[in-house]
Amino acid sequence: MQVATQLSEYAAIINKTSSQPIALAIGNFDGCHLGHQALISKLQELKKNRDFITETMTFKPHPGAFLSGIIQDHIFDGDLKRAAFEEFGVDIAYEQAFDKKFSELSARDFFISIILGGLKVQAVIVGSDFKFGQGRLGDIDLLKNLCHEFGKDFFPIPIEMAAEREIRSTFIRNLIASGQVKKAAELLGRPFLLPGVSVKGKQLGRRIGFPTINLQPRPGIVVPQLGVYAGYVSIDPNGYPHRELKVFAAKSTLMPAAINIGRKPTVDENGEISIEAHVIMAQDQAQNSLAFAQKDLYGARLGFYFVDYIRTEQKCASLDDLKQLIGKDISMSRRILGSHSDADPTK
Repeated sequence: MQVATQLSEYAAIINKTSSQPIALAIGNFDGCHLGHQALISKLQELKKNRDFITETMTFKPHPGAFLSGIIQDHIFDGDLKRAAFEEFGVDIAYEQAFDKKFSELSARDFFISIILGGLKVQAVIVGSDFKFGQGRLGDIDLLKNLCHEFGKDFFPIPIEMAAEREIRSTFIRNLIASGQVKKAAELLGRPFLLPGVSVKGKQLGRRIGFPTINLQPRPGIVVPQLGVYAGYVSIDPNGYPHRELKVFAAKSTLMPAAINIGRKPTVDENGEISIEAHVIMAQDQAQNSLAFAQKDLYGARLGFYFVDYIRTEQKCASLDDLKQLIGKDISMSRRILGSHSDADPTK
């Protein structure tokens, strides 16, 4: 996949390609949830049946953040978004700078100068609630008319629904922040991924027989609420920034884990929040878990994949009580992960 952040870069990319037509899907694609995947599915269909080059157009920063001045955490940062597009087989990812000049383009000027003149597309794919142009005055009816006027194909995609509710990134972010990661995974089509790097913790887990890997998350990505979760860990000592995490990762490439986000109130009620995972080995491989945690992994690229919420953080009367509670968390994680199936971005 090729990435362009300016129209001059984009022109250099398409000048090297053949004369194939280009299909463009426009959106913010935060999380690439099931609604976004419906747009990408249309891209894949056009590529397969009509030999289109497939392209996404996103905006940086998020238009809402630029216009309101309020910066919020998101499901994806730019790197994860690119990784997801690549896993879906998108050919070109164009990232439009959303600045004052761009925000003042009328809907018609946006279509003529960017969609036609800059990106030179033949087909346009958007969600049925798509708004564009200054003041968000352009809608799909206007976009349909513009495409018809200039001889372009237009594909409005209905909003995906779940339990009679529209699937939207804001709703999913709120689910994640409140710990409802299982429901979020249903709408994302995969477990929520929190990326970062391995850092040194206080090593309490190692002292009580449950060694952990500590994650320092990348900035700007939503973090689930305090508690214990069943999930997976991906670790690559030589990866980031040279190689990004897999967004739709196969279970076979990940390590099952019990993940804790909290302050460790049993030993320090006022401690800083830490994010850590105990990698779950087979029942007869406890020593392997300890040996794994003792490896020099600090600075390694990490990803924690959240499958389900187990419990809130609890203060125990003693370390022995804490050990028993962690043992139950690990057993619960095993049961949850044993019934978890893979996500597949190609379907």
